[in-house]
Amino acid sequence: MSLSVQELAQVLDELRPLVGAVVQNAFAPRERLLFLELRVPGRTDLLRIDATPNRTRIHLASSRPASPHEPLAIQQAARAHLVGRKLSAIESSASDRVVSLRFANDEGARTLVAELTGRHGNLFLLSENGNILALGGPNLSKLRPLAPGRAYQPPVSEPPTGGPASRFVPGPGFALSAQIDAAYAEREEAIDRAALRARLEKPVRAKLERLARTLKKVEAEASRTDAAEGHRVAGELLKTALHQVRRGASKVKLTDYASGEPREVEIALRPELSPADNLAWHFRQYRRLLQGSARAAQRLAQLREEHAVLEGQLQRIASLDAEALAVRAEALPIPPAPAKRGAPVERKPFREFRSANGAKIWVGKGATDNDALTFKIARPHDHWFHARGRTGAHVIVPLERREVLAPEVLLDACALAVHFSDARNEGHAEVSHVARKYVRKPKGSAAGAVLYNQEKTLNYLVEPARLARLLATAES
Repeated sequence: MSLSVQELAQVLDELRPLVGAVVQNAFAPRERLLFLELRVPGRTDLLRIDATPNRTRIHLASSRPASPHEPLAIQQAARAHLVGRKLSAIESSASDRVVSLRFANDEGARTLVAELTGRHGNLFLLSENGNILALGGPNLSKLRPLAPGRAYQPPVSEPPTGGPASRFVPGPGFALSAQIDAAYAEREEAIDRAALRARLEKPVRAKLERLARTLKKVEAEASRTDAAEGHRVAGELLKTALHQVRRGASKVKLTDYASGEPREVEIALRPELSPADNLAWHFRQYRRLLQGSARAAQRLAQLREEHAVLEGQLQRIASLDAEALAVRAEALPIPPAPAKRGAPVERKPFREFRSANGAKIWVGKGATDNDALTFKIARPHDHWFHARGRTGAHVIVPLERREVLAPEVLLDACALAVHFSDARNEGHAEVSHVARKYVRKPKGSAAGAVLYNQEKTLNYLVEPARLARLLATAES
């Protein structure tokens, strides 16, 4: 809680005997906080001017936090403009908690304005003509354009209000400062402990969040045994009744006697496959899902063990005392400064692969990117590929005018068209290919949807070695 108007008036009365003190040094441990080392005959005092939101105050302090590795602008400016000058006046507004500390020497005057206004506090170091030399932190005012080089504009004054009674009792010397320093010390320590704990917890929590997403995916994989069993049952039924399946059918109803009581089962079919290929496809799906589920179950156990370890780390961090927190936080690496922004990197809507002879093959990254690749990047004489009747990527082979498409490049492009489609796990698929000039975009159609004519179709059988060679050449 910040000092109230009444408390601020009390402590400023206590601090006025410091007028005439010489500034020996200045320290800014963090934004909106400045310590001035003031020398008076016979002693040195440490004045804390704190505009931290919800902790705004001014008083003499018994100690200060260490300064950061990189000095803040307000510290550099205070050392350049205040060190060696005398405190000539302490002034304040009765209603809006704005304190002005004036400093002077033979070279001229400087003013440190402390806006100790609760949530919107800040510090401003002003030149003799009232221009801002430095700020304690980024300007929080939406109405006042406060920045270095601009003239300082004070906040709009508000009529005085009653407010709560003072929490502190005036006494001899700097009794109020001692009470304020002690009252805020415990709160400062609690805030610092919370910040240290949060800093230690942050990488652990980030790992837990990533792990939770992975767990969700792996749990879904591990639970696919039911789907696998459905494919097995379908395969077994088809094996005994393959003669009942018509070519081109999308489903067939067969009777299952395995459960003891006959029941009719509807089996989904791939109309583009023959009855025998449908039978093989169901068994392939059964083996694939079953193997994937087994691998996922094993991975799931490892992930859950890792999750328990991370949860244990959070519990240990929560139990650390202040000293142990500080020691652990010191061991953390200092976060790197954010990289300066350069020219934006242009995003390509395709992945680039290389054929065995070095020819480029471009594969769209998504539906919108397919449109960009086909209609904005590809030229009319380039060659276009797509897995026929499937959802998948547009594939482009750039060609020179009248250049003939090499057979190996054609097979490589087909391999990528099948791999980047929903037929990637089926072993084979039909691929349509044609010069790009014969591909057009229907008006009002969805992203990635096209029409084409004069195409040729190749029934491509997946070659794992060819695909592995191509994927190894990927460039984003």
